[in-house]
Amino acid sequence: MMLKNKEKILKISLLTVGVLLIVLFGIFIFKKTHTENDMDDKQPVSSEETEEVLEDVEFPHAAELDQASEITDDGEQILYLPKEEIYEFSITDANNILLNFEKKDDKWIYVDDPSMEINGDRIDKILNYLCDIRVVDIIELDDEADAKDYGLSQESPMCIIKDAGGNEILISIGNCSDENCNVYFALNYDFSTVYVNSGKLSNVLQYSVEELLSLS
Repeated sequence: MMLKNKEKILKISLLTVGVLLIVLFGIFIFKKTHTENDMDDKQPVSSEETEEVLEDVEFPHAAELDQASEITDDGEQILYLPKEEIYEFSITDANNILLNFEKKDDKWIYVDDPSMEINGDRIDKILNYLCDIRVVDIIELDDEADAKDYGLSQESPMCIIKDAGGNEILISIGNCSDENCNVYFALNYDFSTVYVNSGKLSNVLQYSVEELLSLS
């Protein structure tokens, strides 16, 4: 009888030790997993990620324009140029200043102040607007003078694109036609034909030169 009690006690002891070992192993795994997760959370952000965050904080409006540039515009495509074929371009900015850019050795230069470092990623977004232009309507005018009713003249805000062959396309941008800012525009100072863009094209006029500077 005594022997049986001892065997029973031994079994209970071994079972208790086994349960304790399992619990201790579980606690060890739990702490290790959470420690690794905490270390992952504290990993330094790469410079590329930091730059993107800084852009959003410093220039949130420009970041919104960048995102809008990725959206395919409505209407029929009347102008398409591969971005890699563009070597010069100009845009009228949000302050009504014509900004001029030129690509040299695969790097974009601000012609008016070559010492300024330019944000190449943002230039790429601007070219999204200029290299794929679409129309939802075309208005033929009997008298070019009537183009002023649409906000179009040689004094209108403009964008100019030049390719490697020196070919130039000038886009004059006029008034919004409705509350959604479907915008009137003309090509190469030919104001006898007024085109209507679904509104995306007018976004390119909303950048400022400060928003084009590199954060690096």
